[in-house]
Amino acid sequence: MLTLLSEHEFSHLMTLKMLTMFPSATDVTVIRDDSGWACRTELNATVSAWDAAHYSHAATVIMIDGTSDSLIRQAILESRHEDVVFKVHDDAARDVLTRELRFVRMNSFESFTSHDRYHPPTLPTGVEVESGANDDPEAMGMFCASGYTTEEFASHAARGSRWFGVRRDKQLVSFCMAYQNYERIWEIGAVLTKPDFRGRGFAKAVVSAALQHLVSHDRAPRYQFAASNDASRGLALSLGLTHVLTVDHYAPSG
Repeated sequence: MLTLLSEHEFSHLMTLKMLTMFPSATDVTVIRDDSGWACRTELNATVSAWDAAHYSHAATVIMIDGTSDSLIRQAILESRHEDVVFKVHDDAARDVLTRELRFVRMNSFESFTSHDRYHPPTLPTGVEVESGANDDPEAMGMFCASGYTTEEFASHAARGSRWFGVRRDKQLVSFCMAYQNYERIWEIGAVLTKPDFRGRGFAKAVVSAALQHLVSHDRAPRYQFAASNDASRGLALSLGLTHVLTVDHYAPSG
């Protein structure tokens, strides 16, 4: 299944990430015919800290991938529809969930990437970005302040993640981390600037540094944010990144 999904890594990144992170907590069903294929991946929602925190009502997270609209529809209709959250990225799945099952969209996330060699912007005078490995307790504090856990921090650190930050008065005031999603796709996440230091270009500086690091190591960057976050979208566009994926989360309307 990983080989099939890896043919279009960005499109199926959400599922690839969960399959590699939680292999023992996933159940995969593949449907094929002459029109193509569809894959339904069911994840125990309690193993994902983010899902457990945001969808406490859900026992299962279901991810739908595929190349055939009819098989995507079949994969959804044959699945469980109670105590569940669907995560989908194509219009065929969205249509089934909203029109046939009357599910409602709970969240939407956009991913941007750089398709060419990255050209860093000119940073504001006096802004220097430092980078470090992941044995820094202050970096872990910034990471967790973005809604992640210490366990996630340790997991990313074990796979070579790296943080980027700006200091003022010897304290980290702006931060992000680059960590592996799947194979050569690495995410730039946990972007956070403390309130008193916003509006100075610090977030742009740390994300830009992370981008430079990833492309210099022949890694494909992924910058993800909530679709409602206009500031993050503006930052992505200002850095020359392009939209590559939108993932929507749906739950039963009742």
